[in-house]
Amino acid sequence: MNNKILKLEFISMLIINLLSTFYITYTKYINHIDYLNILLSIIFIIPIYAIFYIIFNYQDNLALNDKINTLFGPKIGYIFNIIIIAIVYTLLIFNFSILIYYIKIYYLNKTPLLIIATSLAMPLILITFKGLKGIARLSFIIIFLNIIIYLFLLFKLIFFIKINNLIPNINIDISYKYTILNIINIFAFLIIPKKDIINNKKINIYIFISLITTTLLLTLLIFTSIGILGTKLFNFFEYPIYTLFKRIHIFKFINRLENIIFLTVINNAFINISLLIYYINRVVNRNNSKLFIYYLTFLVIITSIIIFNSRLYNFNAIILTYTLLLIIMFIISLFICTKKIMNKSLF
Repeated sequence: MNNKILKLEFISMLIINLLSTFYITYTKYINHIDYLNILLSIIFIIPIYAIFYIIFNYQDNLALNDKINTLFGPKIGYIFNIIIIAIVYTLLIFNFSILIYYIKIYYLNKTPLLIIATSLAMPLILITFKGLKGIARLSFIIIFLNIIIYLFLLFKLIFFIKINNLIPNINIDISYKYTILNIINIFAFLIIPKKDIINNKKINIYIFISLITTTLLLTLLIFTSIGILGTKLFNFFEYPIYTLFKRIHIFKFINRLENIIFLTVINNAFINISLLIYYINRVVNRNNSKLFIYYLTFLVIITSIIIFNSRLYNFNAIILTYTLLLIIMFIISLFICTKKIMNKSLF
């Protein structure tokens, strides 16, 4: 399996990962969003970035699972890795379910979910066979489409903003969900050691700039959305961002562009899911068996369909899962800092 990727390919995957979870966040699952809450949530992002930075740069020739074994020993490390794999699998099911649901309601509303999910299986299997290099190359291609789309969106929507809609509500309920959902997925990138990134000099600066720039871009899009719809309408619509897409047209006669624009959302979600599958495959499938990839993809499809159709889809449980992952990463970073302090090499 080819795991060597370019620095720009790594950054492309990172940015697309943030963009993909953005649309999962601002759907019917999030209620009572106020722009001031989003601003406060951004502050919570800082320690998450710090945790990612600490773990990413510790033993940078190792993947996350090997770093955990080095820190805690094989027995405790095995337990931690099993828990993280279970969490990653849960996130994988969550993201895959959202993806097939998006495709169903926006493109194939009369098609059964099973057929949609099965149709996605083949490209997922093929890209997993290609390894990290395949995911990275696809991300590098898609990132240019994302840049064009997002700049176009901001340019077209900014003229609809009403300043009165940006006035914060009196009752402030801080939304931690913006931080939890949009940022926590970056820990999947810890499965990629620095040695797998070709010419990784100054990679930390590239990561920092990418995270900050993408976060500001998404925040600007949210501010724009609330500025147009207002907080009441923003919380009323099931998918407020998609509602705004319907306002976009070219030359006043080329309209209905929302479905074309939303294809970028599907592409981004596909990359996100591919990375999560790659994470599980790299940790569990040491022999790189293709049969394991088939079984894993099949299990993802079946589990997603069962959970979705049985209405066991509990968003609060997903939030708890993300929070648990964050706690584990905090513990790992704490051990790393302690070890570095003891070795007097923290800085």
